[in-house]
Amino acid sequence: MNLLEKYKQLIHWGTSTWTFPEWSGIVYHKPYTQKTIKTESLAEYAAFPSFSTVGIDHTFYAPPNPFVLAEYAKFLPAGFKCVCKVWEEITVPQWSQHRRYGKKAGKVNPNFLDAEKFKTEILAVYEKAFKDHTGPFVFEFGEMYPPAMPSLEIFLEKLGTFLGKLPEGYQYAIEIRNKGFLQPEFFAALKRHKVAPVFNHWTKMPRIKDQFTAAGDSLQAAGFAVVRLLTSRGIKYDAAKELYEPYNSIKVRNIEMRDDLEEIIAWAIENNLELYILVNNKTEGCAPLTIQEMDERLREKLT
Repeated sequence: MNLLEKYKQLIHWGTSTWTFPEWSGIVYHKPYTQKTIKTESLAEYAAFPSFSTVGIDHTFYAPPNPFVLAEYAKFLPAGFKCVCKVWEEITVPQWSQHRRYGKKAGKVNPNFLDAEKFKTEILAVYEKAFKDHTGPFVFEFGEMYPPAMPSLEIFLEKLGTFLGKLPEGYQYAIEIRNKGFLQPEFFAALKRHKVAPVFNHWTKMPRIKDQFTAAGDSLQAAGFAVVRLLTSRGIKYDAAKELYEPYNSIKVRNIEMRDDLEEIIAWAIENNLELYILVNNKTEGCAPLTIQEMDERLREKLT
């Protein structure tokens, strides 16, 4: 198999989500309403030449709805895998004071890393309604500091117990937002449980190249990894939103990020590592165009 064929087989490009009317004329060429763009547009999305995955992000804020997943499945081609964010009820040790949390704001979360809750309220739903399209489950752990999470050692102890209870046969990936947790013992824990790291290009995290280097020999244990290009480093979410809206053109090309990602992709191809790459509009201004440019450049280099 030549390098281009390996690239096509191993590297899966997609966006963090798909419901953007601004992508009309780029990804979408049919008319959609506010309602139909949430479901029917997936057929056109999956036909876009550079896409072979998509992120389901809204399941971070609520458990998956089997009827919604079944509706998505109607419009996706067979075998098209989605990267599925796991409900924050499983990954937040203590709720923030944000008003959307209501009465539980500021309280300790009793369901933090509850394996049974994950299996019954999340995994079982995907198994029943979305099995053919279930790709990696991403467990996102936001910034965790005392008293919510006293130390990396305690986090890894809880995480290890949780991962040890999960069924085999699925792809699990861990994303952390504490740069201080990118230690050898963190990656050793992932390797031990054959779980993948998520390299995130985000406001407060190191370069994705540095995260990749820190992962060392843990990378091949799971057979895949996930890259999430979110915001530019040093730029907060709200600032990125203001800078890049409307999401119909590239506003800034992040050359450092692109170079780092190409290096990771080259390593993945050489080492037969499956790589899911999700791009957010707030990375450069228009996720589909960022992906299209990088995908076409890599295909040309590998031909």
